[in-house]
Formats: sequence, structure tokens, C-alpha cells
Amino acid sequence: GVHRLTLARSGDLVYSAEYPEIQGLVKNGYTDEGVAFYAAAQNDGCVVSVQRWTKGGLHRFTATASDAAALSSAGWTKGDTDFYLRRAPVDPTFSFAVYSDTQQEVGTDTRFRNRADYLVANRKALDLRYVTHVGDVVNWDTDDHAQYAVARDAMRPLEDAGIPYSLSIGNHDSLATGPGGGARDPRYTRQLVRDTRTFNTYLNRQGLDQEGAYEPGKVDNTFHVFTAGGVGWLVLNLEIWPRPGAVAWAEQVVASHPKHNVIVVTHSYLTGSGGIENSGGYGDMAPSVLASRLVKKYPNVRLVFSGHTGTVAHRTDKGVKGNRIDSFLLNWTSNTTNRTRFVTIDTKKGTLTTWVYAPYTKEQYPQTKITLNKLSWVR
Repeated sequence: GVHRLTLARSGDLVYSAEYPEIQGLVKNGYTDEGVAFYAAAQNDGCVVSVQRWTKGGLHRFTATASDAAALSSAGWTKGDTDFYLRRAPVDPTFSFAVYSDTQQEVGTDTRFRNRADYLVANRKALDLRYVTHVGDVVNWDTDDHAQYAVARDAMRPLEDAGIPYSLSIGNHDSLATGPGGGARDPRYTRQLVRDTRTFNTYLNRQGLDQEGAYEPGKVDNTFHVFTAGGVGWLVLNLEIWPRPGAVAWAEQVVASHPKHNVIVVTHSYLTGSGGIENSGGYGDMAPSVLASRLVKKYPNVRLVFSGHTGTVAHRTDKGVKGNRIDSFLLNWTSNTTNRTRFVTIDTKKGTLTTWVYAPYTKEQYPQTKITLNKLSWVR
């Protein structure tokens, strides 16, 4: 059997069927969680190979060419084929969840963590493959970093369950915002919006799921790949009003992954009325410029998610190559519940259905449900 081993201090995950290696990993601090599944040791022509990749002491495993290409381009080192798995029939339907502006959930109640607990408990029913966050994870920083401690604890259920996730940086996630929600120091707001040291201290474990980052060791701008519905997906998380260098890096990422359907996640993109924001605020690039430089430029960009303003909105655009791009806004903050966007995609039928649900109070919002048809995906 193939054992699952985890290293608590880094969050690394290793699968191994070799007893000497398992013993060595345990001696180095890994926890052997026992047999996770059974696999074939040889290729009989009816299996798919699972290859091991390493980078900076971390491990990743791939079973598809698109995922392998993504890791290779991000500087991961390919190892030997570890084992073989039977080919499973392609399930065209899957879901992912989008957190939005959790800044009012970092107090003493359990709303923030409840969302992750719900996702873990309903992972199978939802066929949940990924979770992302549009930013404003916290409201502001304090000397004791109390809000970040709440956020750190709230994301742990996803990590413990092995659900990959990513976070975006909002203006409240930087030192630009001070206690009470105003400017911490109006003289240096443009500089402080890029000071994300506390965020990266408390919330950088999710970087282990990334294939690459604009700045090593930081999660301000990252990309992540996964396979679902028989196609490849690339989640691109960009800082609020991103720096030109970050956008240039993002262009390279998207261009080098032409067989992945790109999902852009950034804090500020749509306005409350569903337009594309023209102001870059106290950052750098305005969303309207980001749209022309990145979102509409590449044919494999399909979806955009944002928050920051308004409540709920959706718009459809056409890229310069004729591809359809659907953008969604959710900034429905609350002092009593934890509204979350869910997205279900059927790659065979070409449909996408999205809705908002609050697991803490079990509230449904039928007016938010949208079903899109005749969608096409990069394959």
C-alpha cells in the first residue's frame, strides 16, 4: 500500500510505498498516517504513472501532462515514477468555493472557521476541488496580530483535509489599513499597501500548494494548478492593484500554460454595478488596465473573481482572441454570518452554475444563482 506522510512544520506531504524511505522520513520528523491507497508497481498498459517532483524540500505528485508541465516550468525537479494508478473515468462535474472579504469574521465568534468546517464536511457532496479567497482576509493588523491568529486557525481545517487553497491580498491585508479601518499613516499609504509581512508570517502555509510565486517566500502573487472535469485549471492570485512587475510575471505564467483554463483572483476588479474599475486606488495598476494587459489578452483566461466593493455582480466580456470571460463580484460582508460563493462546472455540458450560501446560519440566497450555458474550455 501507498503510505501518506506529513511534516507538520512545513505542511509537506509525501506518498511512498517503500518501507526504507518511510522509515527515513519518520526519523526526519514526518508522521506516517498509514496506507492511503493501493497502487500498482508496474505499468501493465492500463494505468497512469504518478511522478514525484521536489523543490526546496517540498514534494508534489503529478499524473497528468499538464500538471507536470506546470511544475517543470516553475522550477520543480522531476524524480522517478513512484507508482501507477488505474485510470478512472472522467467525471465532468466538479466544484470550487470562493471566500470573499472575511474582514468582519475575525472577532471572537466561529464564523470564519465554520466555513472551512462546512467545506470539509461537504467535500464529497460538492465534489470540491479547490478553494480561493479574493482578499481582505482580515480587517487590520494590531501589535498582537489577533485577527491574523483567527484567520490562521480558520484555514487549518482545509489544510488538515488536504483541500488545496489560495489567498489574495486585499488592502486590509497590508499595513496601509490601521485599526478602525482608516489609513494607518496617510503619508505612506502607497508604500504600506505593499507591506504584507504579517500576512506572510501567519498565512503563507497555503503557498505550499502553489506552483510559482512572483516573489520567493511571499504569497502576494502566486499561481496554482489542478485538474478537474478532465481539463487543466490555473488559479492566478494577484495582489490588489498589482505592480507592473507582478503583471509582467503573470503574463508569462498565463502564456506558458496555454492548455490550462485560467481563473484570475484579485481583490479589486469589478465595480458594485458590474463595470470594470478604472481606478488603481493607492496601488499601481487599475483593473481596467489589468483587463487589457492580461485578462482579455490571452485566449485561455476564462474566469475572474473579485471583492472589495458592492455586494454581488457578474459581467461577460470577450477576449481579443474571441474567448468568453465571465467575471464575478462578491463583497457581501456580514457581522452575523459567512456568505460564500460556490461554483459548479460541467465540462461536458459546457455549463457553470454559481450561487451564494452562508453555512453558519444556513441561509440560502436564491437571487444570487446564475447558470451559464454554451461555455467552452481549453483542452
